Amino acid sequence: MAPLSSKDQFDGNAEKYAASEVHRAGPSLPVLLTLASPQESDEALDVATGTGHTALAVARRV
Repeated sequence: MAPLSSKDQFDGNAEKYAASEVHRAGPSLPVLLTLASPQESDEALDVATGTGHTALAVARRV
């Protein structure tokens, strides 16, 4: 069997991933925010963070 393309692999799970409580507000998000400690004067660039839950959490602080 040929390997799946990225599109084929992830498209079927995208809706579930976006609605997943673990990805939306799991225990790692507050840890990441604590470690990164984003400040109002900072700038942030979202590169491939999935549905953007992490980027949105950072954006609220910068």
